[in-house]
Amino acid sequence: MHKVLERQLERMLATGHSVPVEWREFLTAISDTYTHNDEDRILSERSLDLSSKEMVRINQKIQEEEENLRRERDRARTILASMNEGLIVVDQNRQVLSINPAAQQLLGMSSQNSVGQRAEELCSILANGRRLSADKRPIDQTLKYGRPIILTIQDDIGIETRSGKKFPLAVSTAPLKTSQKIIGAVVAFRDISQEKVAAGLVERQVIERTEEAKQRRAQLQASIKNLDIGFIMADQNLSVIMINEASVNILGSQMTDRPKNVNHKIAVGMKIADIEKVVKDNLKLFAECRRVLINQRKAVFRNIPVGNLYLNFYISPVIVGKKSIGVAILVEDTTEARLLERSKDEFFSIASHELRTPLSAIRGNTAIIKKFYGQISRSEIMEMLDDIHSSSIRLIEMVSDFLDLSRLQQGKIKFNFKPMAVGLVVTEVVKELESTAQANKLYLKFSSAIDRLPAVLADRDRVKQILINLVGNALKFTDRGGVTITGRTEGKFVSISVADTGRGISHESQRLLFKKFQQAGESLLTRDTSRGTGLGLYISKLLTMGMGGNVSLIKTEPGQGSTFAFSLPLVKLALKTPNLTGKKITS
Repeated sequence: MHKVLERQLERMLATGHSVPVEWREFLTAISDTYTHNDEDRILSERSLDLSSKEMVRINQKIQEEEENLRRERDRARTILASMNEGLIVVDQNRQVLSINPAAQQLLGMSSQNSVGQRAEELCSILANGRRLSADKRPIDQTLKYGRPIILTIQDDIGIETRSGKKFPLAVSTAPLKTSQKIIGAVVAFRDISQEKVAAGLVERQVIERTEEAKQRRAQLQASIKNLDIGFIMADQNLSVIMINEASVNILGSQMTDRPKNVNHKIAVGMKIADIEKVVKDNLKLFAECRRVLINQRKAVFRNIPVGNLYLNFYISPVIVGKKSIGVAILVEDTTEARLLERSKDEFFSIASHELRTPLSAIRGNTAIIKKFYGQISRSEIMEMLDDIHSSSIRLIEMVSDFLDLSRLQQGKIKFNFKPMAVGLVVTEVVKELESTAQANKLYLKFSSAIDRLPAVLADRDRVKQILINLVGNALKFTDRGGVTITGRTEGKFVSISVADTGRGISHESQRLLFKKFQQAGESLLTRDTSRGTGLGLYISKLLTMGMGGNVSLIKTEPGQGSTFAFSLPLVKLALKTPNLTGKKITS
């Protein structure tokens, strides 16, 4: 209509007709109104067309999503149905929403009998064989706190079904949430009976293997501990991680600054550099161990002098795969072997020198007497006879020592045990050796305390032999001063001490005491120039031990003298010791 009015208005204006202003405005307003309405209609028609197309597209999208959801649901159902583990879905009230076939089989229930029931109605959860209360069940903990829970074979969790069947269980629970709100939970579980049996077998095997390893380790440690040679193991930082008693006895005895009662526990943790301080400059032990560790080659060092010992060091790398993880050191004390060599030399020295010297004197003197008899004076003959006599006595003493040694070692000496007063024997020995002491301008005396010593049970002749050995040695190695004999009671023993003011014995030479053919000189490997077989102390020790006592070095200091003592057992009924005569000192 507005188009018709608009065309009529245009013709009137074109033909020159006069159109009132009011009409023109009116017609224009009507035309504008119709124009706007037309545009709205067109827009509405277009919007409607677009909306119809959008609806069609949305419907298609919805159908596609529904199809996808169906496929996902079917896939999920297939997955759940094929799972070996039981799976249960519950809501926030613990009511079962879904249960898969594996769960149905494990619980012995169908889906119809399970869905809609509360979870605790399906089965009971056991912990260490006891039923858990509802608030402590894994699913309740997950619903309450909103956190997953995983329980394995180590947690010893089990299940008891309605039918009374029990089996161990591995279970895991996880919460279902929407907008941070817990709406349910998922429970996955499985029967671990076979796993538990297998784990038990494995555990038993582990226990058996562990026990075997412990036994082997104990055997190894016992073997190492009882080795006669020292064993030290150090790590790659050359810190000691194992050391046996032999090493402590060998090396610890040479540590002048070591703590008292040193043992392997104290030594473990030491550095090889600390042990090197014992060896000093005779072996660069730390550097050699480092070289063995790097080069992975063994090293041997023989007859290294360490204090008064001679040691062999055997150093080997400890290799795992191709890597050195430490070193093992064997320490062998070869001092005894060296001393044995010296003993052989001593024996040959005795055979060639100590025996030959008196024999030569006897032979020489008798040859002179035989050749020049009648040409030499009586006094000269007497002097030669004295020399022959002294030489024969010396030979008899040496032969006696050899015979005594042989009989003692073979156990053929019989002791004549009787209660006796040691003081009387001391008096006799002092009288016999007094002239020897005076000839060397030395004093020989004993303490008055010997008068009061109780009786001992011993062989009188053997006690005298021991005293003569000790006092004779003291006089032999004393240049000025003299020798003093004292005695005292120590528990169930009487102890007799012989102290001199002589040369003393060096620390290195003390090792030679009480050994066959050994005399304590300046060196372990050289013989002392004093005459003797080197058997006196050794025989004295065997004799004393044979009578139930002992003999030992009490104290010594180079240049200050030495004190030896031997002990003898008391008799139950002590004999009264008579008053003794002789030179005495006040105790």
